[in-house]
Amino acid sequence: MPSSIDEEPINTCDSCSTDLWDDSDIYEYDACVYCESCYNSARYSDECQDSEWIRDHDHKPTPMFHLDNGRRSHEQPYISGIPQVAYGLEIETEATGIWDPSDGAEFITENCNGLVYCKSDGSLDHGFEIVTHPMSYRYAHNADFFWSSLDHLRKKGFKAWQTSTCGLHIHISRNAFLNDGHKQKFFYFLYGSANKNARDNAHIANIKKFAGRDTHWSKFDREAFLGTEALGTDDNGDVIFGAPSLGDVAKGYVTDKKTGQRISLSRGGTDRYLALNRNNRHTFELRFFRPSLRPATALACIEFTQCVFDYTEFVTANAVMNHGALSSFQMLGEYAMSQGDKYSAFVARAKARNVFQDGSEKHFDDNDNNC
Repeated sequence: MPSSIDEEPINTCDSCSTDLWDDSDIYEYDACVYCESCYNSARYSDECQDSEWIRDHDHKPTPMFHLDNGRRSHEQPYISGIPQVAYGLEIETEATGIWDPSDGAEFITENCNGLVYCKSDGSLDHGFEIVTHPMSYRYAHNADFFWSSLDHLRKKGFKAWQTSTCGLHIHISRNAFLNDGHKQKFFYFLYGSANKNARDNAHIANIKKFAGRDTHWSKFDREAFLGTEALGTDDNGDVIFGAPSLGDVAKGYVTDKKTGQRISLSRGGTDRYLALNRNNRHTFELRFFRPSLRPATALACIEFTQCVFDYTEFVTANAVMNHGALSSFQMLGEYAMSQGDKYSAFVARAKARNVFQDGSEKHFDDNDNNC
Protein backbone atom coordinates (compact mmCIF):
# COMPACT_ATOMS: atom_id res chain seq x y z
CA MET A 1 0.00 0.00 0.00
CA PRO A 2 1.26 3.54 -0.67
CA SER A 3 2.79 5.44 2.24
CA SER A 4 1.64 8.76 0.79
CA ILE A 5 -0.66 10.02 -1.91
CA ASP A 6 2.33 10.92 -4.07
CA GLU A 7 3.78 7.40 -4.09
CA GLU A 8 3.29 5.26 -7.21
CA PRO A 9 3.24 1.47 -7.51
CA ILE A 10 6.51 -0.13 -8.57
CA ASN A 11 4.74 -2.60 -10.84
CA THR A 12 1.38 -4.01 -11.92
CA CYS A 13 0.13 -7.60 -12.07
CA ASP A 14 0.12 -8.75 -15.71
CA SER A 15 -2.99 -10.83 -15.07
CA CYS A 16 -5.40 -8.76 -12.95
CA SER A 17 -3.76 -5.30 -13.19
CA THR A 18 -3.51 -4.96 -9.43
CA ASP A 19 -0.98 -2.32 -8.38
CA LEU A 20 2.09 -3.76 -6.64
CA TRP A 21 3.62 -1.41 -4.10
CA ASP A 22 6.51 -3.39 -2.65
CA ASP A 23 9.09 -5.92 -3.82
CA SER A 24 7.54 -8.49 -1.50
CA ASP A 25 4.26 -8.17 -3.45
CA ILE A 26 5.89 -9.14 -6.76
CA TYR A 27 6.01 -12.71 -8.06
CA GLU A 28 7.72 -13.46 -11.35
CA TYR A 29 6.80 -16.50 -13.35
CA ASP A 30 7.32 -17.41 -17.02
CA ALA A 31 8.54 -13.88 -17.89
CA CYS A 32 5.46 -12.27 -16.33
CA VAL A 33 4.86 -10.26 -13.17
CA TYR A 34 2.05 -11.37 -10.87
CA CYS A 35 0.42 -10.65 -7.55
CA GLU A 36 0.50 -13.62 -5.17
CA SER A 37 -2.96 -14.88 -6.06
CA CYS A 38 -2.44 -14.75 -9.83
CA TYR A 39 1.03 -16.28 -9.46
CA ASN A 40 -0.45 -19.28 -7.65
CA SER A 41 -3.17 -19.65 -10.29
CA ALA A 42 -0.71 -19.42 -13.19
CA ARG A 43 1.65 -21.93 -11.64
CA TYR A 44 -1.18 -24.33 -10.80
CA SER A 45 -2.59 -24.10 -14.33
CA ASP A 46 0.79 -24.89 -15.86
CA GLU A 47 1.38 -27.77 -13.46
CA CYS A 48 -1.91 -29.32 -14.51
CA GLN A 49 -1.19 -28.82 -18.21
CA ASP A 50 2.28 -30.32 -17.79
CA SER A 51 0.96 -33.33 -15.88
CA GLU A 52 -0.20 -36.37 -17.80
CA TRP A 53 -2.07 -37.42 -14.65
CA ILE A 54 -4.33 -34.37 -14.19
CA ARG A 55 -6.86 -33.95 -16.99
CA ASP A 56 -8.77 -30.82 -17.96
CA HIS A 57 -11.75 -29.99 -15.76
CA ASP A 58 -14.21 -31.05 -18.50
CA HIS A 59 -12.63 -34.48 -19.05
CA LYS A 60 -15.34 -37.13 -18.99
CA PRO A 61 -14.36 -40.67 -20.07
CA THR A 62 -16.88 -43.39 -20.90
CA PRO A 63 -18.15 -44.72 -17.56
CA MET A 64 -16.83 -48.11 -16.52
CA PHE A 65 -19.07 -49.81 -13.96
CA HIS A 66 -17.17 -51.57 -11.16
CA LEU A 67 -19.26 -54.52 -10.06
CA ASP A 68 -19.94 -56.61 -6.96
CA ASN A 69 -17.69 -59.41 -8.21
CA GLY A 70 -14.74 -57.08 -8.72
CA ARG A 71 -15.05 -57.01 -12.49
CA ARG A 72 -15.70 -54.05 -14.76
CA SER A 73 -18.26 -53.47 -17.49
CA HIS A 74 -19.41 -50.70 -19.80
CA GLU A 75 -22.96 -51.86 -19.06
CA GLN A 76 -24.80 -51.11 -15.83
CA PRO A 77 -25.95 -54.43 -14.32
CA TYR A 78 -29.61 -55.20 -13.61
CA ILE A 79 -31.01 -57.01 -10.58
CA SER A 80 -34.55 -58.42 -10.89
CA GLY A 81 -35.11 -56.16 -13.89
CA ILE A 82 -34.01 -52.96 -12.10
CA PRO A 83 -30.66 -51.23 -12.74
CA GLN A 84 -28.29 -51.76 -9.83
CA VAL A 85 -27.55 -48.55 -7.99
CA ALA A 86 -24.03 -47.25 -8.58
CA TYR A 87 -22.06 -44.51 -6.86
CA GLY A 88 -19.48 -42.10 -8.19
CA LEU A 89 -17.24 -40.22 -5.80
CA GLU A 90 -15.57 -36.83 -6.34
CA ILE A 91 -13.05 -35.66 -3.76
CA GLU A 92 -11.05 -32.46 -4.14
CA THR A 93 -7.73 -32.16 -2.35
CA GLU A 94 -4.98 -29.59 -1.94
CA ALA A 95 -1.24 -30.40 -1.90
CA THR A 96 0.45 -28.99 1.20
CA GLY A 97 3.33 -31.45 1.77
CA ILE A 98 6.37 -32.76 -0.07
CA TRP A 99 4.39 -34.03 -3.06
CA ASP A 100 3.01 -31.66 -5.70
CA PRO A 101 -0.42 -32.26 -7.29
CA SER A 102 1.03 -34.27 -10.18
CA ASP A 103 2.80 -36.64 -7.78
CA GLY A 104 -0.43 -37.25 -5.88
CA ALA A 105 -2.50 -37.72 -9.04
CA GLU A 106 0.04 -40.17 -10.44
CA PHE A 107 0.10 -42.18 -7.23
CA ILE A 108 -3.65 -42.59 -6.81
CA THR A 109 -4.26 -43.24 -10.52
CA GLU A 110 -1.54 -45.89 -10.69
CA ASN A 111 -2.69 -47.62 -7.50
CA CYS A 112 -6.43 -47.78 -8.09
CA ASN A 113 -6.81 -50.35 -10.87
CA GLY A 114 -8.62 -48.07 -13.29
CA LEU A 115 -11.20 -46.94 -10.73
CA VAL A 116 -10.14 -43.28 -10.66
CA TYR A 117 -8.98 -40.44 -12.87
CA CYS A 118 -7.89 -36.98 -11.78
CA LYS A 119 -8.94 -33.56 -13.04
CA SER A 120 -8.11 -29.92 -12.52
CA ASP A 121 -10.67 -27.67 -10.86
CA GLY A 122 -10.79 -23.89 -10.89
CA SER A 123 -11.81 -23.68 -7.24
CA LEU A 124 -8.54 -25.24 -6.08
CA ASP A 125 -5.35 -23.37 -5.30
CA HIS A 126 -2.79 -26.16 -5.59
CA GLY A 127 -4.55 -29.48 -5.91
CA PHE A 128 -6.72 -31.72 -8.03
CA GLU A 129 -10.01 -33.59 -8.05
CA ILE A 130 -10.17 -37.37 -7.64
CA VAL A 131 -13.09 -38.86 -9.59
CA THR A 132 -14.17 -42.50 -9.47
CA HIS A 133 -15.96 -44.46 -12.14
CA PRO A 134 -19.38 -45.73 -11.00
CA MET A 135 -19.12 -48.55 -8.49
CA SER A 136 -21.57 -50.76 -6.67
CA TYR A 137 -22.03 -50.47 -2.92
CA ARG A 138 -20.30 -53.79 -2.34
CA TYR A 139 -17.42 -52.85 -4.62
CA ALA A 140 -16.91 -49.62 -2.69
CA HIS A 141 -16.62 -51.59 0.55
CA ASN A 142 -14.12 -54.01 -0.96
CA ALA A 143 -11.95 -51.38 -2.69
CA ASP A 144 -9.22 -51.43 -0.04
CA PHE A 145 -6.66 -50.23 -2.59
CA PHE A 146 -8.69 -47.04 -3.08
CA TRP A 147 -9.19 -46.28 0.59
CA SER A 148 -5.56 -46.97 1.45
CA SER A 149 -4.48 -44.70 -1.43
CA LEU A 150 -6.58 -41.84 -0.04
CA ASP A 151 -5.03 -42.36 3.36
CA HIS A 152 -1.54 -42.39 1.82
CA LEU A 153 -2.20 -39.02 0.18
CA ARG A 154 -3.26 -37.66 3.55
CA LYS A 155 -0.02 -38.87 5.11
CA LYS A 156 1.93 -37.17 2.30
CA GLY A 157 0.43 -33.83 3.27
CA PHE A 158 -2.63 -33.61 1.02
CA LYS A 159 -5.63 -32.02 2.73
CA ALA A 160 -9.36 -31.95 2.13
CA TRP A 161 -11.22 -31.47 5.44
CA GLN A 162 -9.18 -28.52 6.67
CA THR A 163 -9.52 -26.42 3.52
CA SER A 164 -11.91 -23.78 2.24
CA THR A 165 -11.61 -24.82 -1.40
CA CYS A 166 -12.40 -28.55 -1.44
CA GLY A 167 -15.64 -30.52 -1.65
CA LEU A 168 -16.88 -34.10 -1.66
CA HIS A 169 -19.70 -35.02 -4.03
CA ILE A 170 -21.48 -38.35 -4.41
CA HIS A 171 -23.35 -39.30 -7.58
CA ILE A 172 -26.14 -41.88 -7.40
CA SER A 173 -27.81 -43.53 -10.41
CA ARG A 174 -31.06 -41.88 -11.49
CA ASN A 175 -32.41 -45.05 -13.09
CA ALA A 176 -31.96 -47.26 -10.00
CA PHE A 177 -34.87 -45.77 -8.07
CA LEU A 178 -37.76 -48.19 -7.80
CA ASN A 179 -40.36 -45.70 -9.04
CA ASP A 180 -41.30 -42.02 -9.04
CA GLY A 181 -42.59 -42.27 -5.47
CA HIS A 182 -39.19 -43.52 -4.34
CA LYS A 183 -37.50 -40.51 -5.93
CA GLN A 184 -40.05 -38.13 -4.41
CA LYS A 185 -39.38 -39.47 -0.89
CA PHE A 186 -35.63 -39.21 -1.47
CA PHE A 187 -36.03 -35.55 -2.47
CA TYR A 188 -38.30 -34.88 0.50
CA PHE A 189 -35.78 -36.33 2.95
CA LEU A 190 -33.23 -33.74 1.82
CA TYR A 191 -35.47 -30.71 1.24
CA GLY A 192 -38.41 -31.07 3.61
CA SER A 193 -42.01 -29.99 3.11
CA ALA A 194 -43.25 -27.00 1.13
CA ASN A 195 -43.85 -25.05 4.34
CA LYS A 196 -40.88 -25.96 6.49
CA ASN A 197 -41.75 -26.42 10.15
CA ALA A 198 -39.51 -26.73 13.17
CA ARG A 199 -39.13 -30.47 12.67
CA ASP A 200 -37.99 -30.00 9.05
CA ASN A 201 -35.48 -27.38 10.10
CA ALA A 202 -34.08 -29.55 12.90
CA HIS A 203 -33.84 -32.52 10.55
CA ILE A 204 -31.92 -30.58 7.88
CA ALA A 205 -29.70 -29.15 10.61
CA ASN A 206 -28.85 -32.74 11.57
CA ILE A 207 -28.00 -33.60 7.96
CA LYS A 208 -25.65 -30.63 7.86
CA LYS A 209 -24.16 -31.62 11.20
CA PHE A 210 -23.51 -35.15 9.97
CA ALA A 211 -22.01 -33.81 6.74
CA GLY A 212 -19.85 -31.30 8.62
CA ARG A 213 -20.64 -28.53 6.18
CA ASP A 214 -23.09 -25.71 5.49
CA THR A 215 -22.14 -23.69 2.43
CA HIS A 216 -23.57 -21.74 -0.51
CA TRP A 217 -22.00 -24.38 -2.79
CA SER A 218 -24.63 -26.90 -1.62
CA LYS A 219 -27.74 -25.05 -0.49
CA PHE A 220 -30.72 -26.87 1.02
CA ASP A 221 -33.06 -24.66 -1.01
CA ARG A 222 -36.28 -26.43 -1.94
CA GLU A 223 -37.56 -23.62 -4.18
CA ALA A 224 -34.32 -23.49 -6.15
CA PHE A 225 -34.41 -27.28 -6.52
CA LEU A 226 -37.94 -27.16 -7.96
CA GLY A 227 -37.20 -24.19 -10.21
CA THR A 228 -39.72 -22.47 -12.43
CA GLU A 229 -41.35 -24.42 -15.25
CA ALA A 230 -44.16 -24.19 -17.79
CA LEU A 231 -47.09 -25.81 -15.99
CA GLY A 232 -49.82 -25.47 -18.59
CA THR A 233 -51.91 -22.86 -20.40
CA ASP A 234 -54.65 -20.48 -19.36
CA ASP A 235 -57.97 -19.76 -21.09
CA ASN A 236 -56.20 -17.49 -23.57
CA GLY A 237 -53.68 -20.14 -24.48
CA ASP A 238 -50.86 -18.33 -22.71
CA VAL A 239 -48.28 -20.43 -20.89
CA ILE A 240 -48.53 -20.51 -17.10
CA PHE A 241 -45.22 -20.63 -15.26
CA GLY A 242 -44.69 -21.72 -11.68
CA ALA A 243 -42.95 -24.17 -9.39
CA PRO A 244 -43.69 -27.87 -9.96
CA SER A 245 -44.13 -30.18 -6.97
CA LEU A 246 -41.58 -32.71 -5.76
CA GLY A 247 -43.81 -35.37 -7.27
CA ASP A 248 -43.79 -33.60 -10.64
CA VAL A 249 -40.00 -33.38 -10.56
CA ALA A 250 -39.80 -37.07 -9.71
CA LYS A 251 -42.06 -37.92 -12.68
CA GLY A 252 -40.30 -35.49 -15.00
CA TYR A 253 -43.52 -33.93 -16.29
CA VAL A 254 -46.69 -32.05 -15.38
CA THR A 255 -50.12 -32.46 -16.87
CA ASP A 256 -51.75 -29.40 -18.41
CA LYS A 257 -55.06 -29.14 -16.53
CA LYS A 258 -56.70 -27.47 -19.51
CA THR A 259 -55.60 -29.76 -22.33
CA GLY A 260 -54.65 -32.91 -20.45
CA GLN A 261 -51.34 -33.02 -22.28
CA ARG A 262 -48.08 -33.88 -20.59
CA ILE A 263 -45.47 -31.16 -20.43
CA SER A 264 -41.93 -32.38 -19.91
CA LEU A 265 -39.91 -30.66 -17.21
CA SER A 266 -36.28 -29.71 -17.64
CA ARG A 267 -33.76 -32.11 -16.15
CA GLY A 268 -32.56 -29.48 -13.72
CA GLY A 269 -32.73 -25.82 -12.85
CA THR A 270 -30.25 -23.09 -13.51
CA ASP A 271 -28.70 -23.54 -10.06
CA ARG A 272 -26.54 -26.63 -9.66
CA TYR A 273 -25.04 -25.51 -6.33
CA LEU A 274 -27.69 -27.27 -4.28
CA ALA A 275 -27.63 -30.04 -1.69
CA LEU A 276 -28.98 -32.35 -4.38
CA ASN A 277 -28.19 -31.30 -7.93
CA ARG A 278 -30.48 -32.80 -10.59
CA ASN A 279 -28.85 -31.23 -13.65
CA ASN A 280 -26.84 -34.33 -14.58
CA ARG A 281 -28.31 -36.66 -17.18
CA HIS A 282 -27.65 -40.00 -15.49
CA THR A 283 -27.16 -39.19 -11.82
CA PHE A 284 -28.34 -37.17 -8.88
CA GLU A 285 -25.43 -35.44 -7.20
CA LEU A 286 -25.24 -34.96 -3.42
CA ARG A 287 -22.91 -32.00 -2.87
CA PHE A 288 -23.15 -31.21 0.82
CA PHE A 289 -20.46 -33.41 2.40
CA ARG A 290 -17.34 -31.90 3.91
CA PRO A 291 -14.44 -33.64 2.16
CA SER A 292 -12.01 -35.95 3.87
CA LEU A 293 -9.17 -38.25 2.84
CA ARG A 294 -9.84 -40.43 5.87
CA PRO A 295 -11.35 -43.69 4.55
CA ALA A 296 -13.88 -44.11 7.38
CA THR A 297 -15.28 -40.61 6.83
CA ALA A 298 -15.61 -40.87 3.04
CA LEU A 299 -17.10 -44.37 3.30
CA ALA A 300 -19.61 -43.15 5.89
CA CYS A 301 -20.86 -40.60 3.34
CA ILE A 302 -21.42 -43.35 0.75
CA GLU A 303 -23.20 -45.46 3.38
CA PHE A 304 -25.39 -42.50 4.34
CA THR A 305 -26.42 -42.09 0.68
CA GLN A 306 -27.20 -45.81 0.32
CA CYS A 307 -29.09 -45.78 3.61
CA VAL A 308 -31.29 -42.85 2.52
CA PHE A 309 -31.84 -44.61 -0.82
CA ASP A 310 -32.95 -47.83 0.92
CA TYR A 311 -34.90 -46.08 3.68
CA THR A 312 -36.94 -43.92 1.29
CA GLU A 313 -37.89 -47.03 -0.68
CA PHE A 314 -38.85 -48.84 2.52
CA VAL A 315 -40.73 -46.12 4.43
CA THR A 316 -44.53 -46.11 4.11
CA ALA A 317 -46.93 -43.25 3.45
CA ASN A 318 -48.43 -43.81 6.90
CA ALA A 319 -45.01 -43.37 8.55
CA VAL A 320 -44.44 -40.22 6.52
CA MET A 321 -47.82 -38.60 7.21
CA ASN A 322 -48.34 -39.65 10.84
CA HIS A 323 -44.83 -39.99 12.22
CA GLY A 324 -42.70 -37.55 10.22
CA ALA A 325 -40.51 -40.38 8.93
CA LEU A 326 -38.90 -38.20 6.27
CA SER A 327 -38.04 -35.45 8.75
CA SER A 328 -36.23 -37.53 11.34
CA PHE A 329 -32.54 -38.37 11.30
CA GLN A 330 -33.26 -40.53 14.35
CA MET A 331 -35.71 -42.72 12.41
CA LEU A 332 -33.16 -43.07 9.62
CA GLY A 333 -30.66 -44.16 12.27
CA GLU A 334 -33.06 -46.69 13.75
CA TYR A 335 -33.54 -48.17 10.29
CA ALA A 336 -29.78 -48.26 9.72
CA MET A 337 -29.13 -50.00 13.03
CA SER A 338 -31.82 -52.59 12.26
CA GLN A 339 -29.84 -53.75 9.20
CA GLY A 340 -26.90 -55.31 11.02
CA ASP A 341 -23.50 -54.09 9.79
CA LYS A 342 -24.69 -52.86 6.40
CA TYR A 343 -24.27 -49.18 7.38
CA SER A 344 -21.78 -49.52 10.24
CA ALA A 345 -19.52 -46.66 9.10
CA PHE A 346 -22.51 -44.31 8.74
CA VAL A 347 -23.92 -45.27 12.16
CA ALA A 348 -20.55 -44.84 13.87
CA ARG A 349 -20.02 -41.42 12.34
CA ALA A 350 -23.59 -40.26 13.05
CA LYS A 351 -23.16 -41.25 16.69
CA ALA A 352 -19.80 -39.51 16.87
CA ARG A 353 -21.33 -36.31 15.50
CA ASN A 354 -24.29 -36.60 17.88
CA VAL A 355 -27.07 -36.45 15.30
CA PHE A 356 -29.22 -39.19 16.83
CA GLN A 357 -31.02 -36.78 19.14
CA ASP A 358 -34.15 -38.47 20.40
CA GLY A 359 -33.24 -42.14 20.91
CA SER A 360 -31.66 -44.15 23.68
CA GLU A 361 -28.35 -44.63 21.90
CA LYS A 362 -25.34 -43.22 23.76
CA HIS A 363 -24.20 -39.87 22.39
CA PHE A 364 -20.56 -39.08 21.73
CA ASP A 365 -18.78 -35.74 21.68
CA ASP A 366 -18.61 -34.03 18.30
CA ASN A 367 -14.94 -33.70 17.33
CA ASP A 368 -14.17 -31.86 14.10
CA ASN A 369 -10.51 -32.78 14.32
CA ASN A 370 -11.38 -36.46 14.10
CA CYS A 371 -12.28 -36.11 10.46
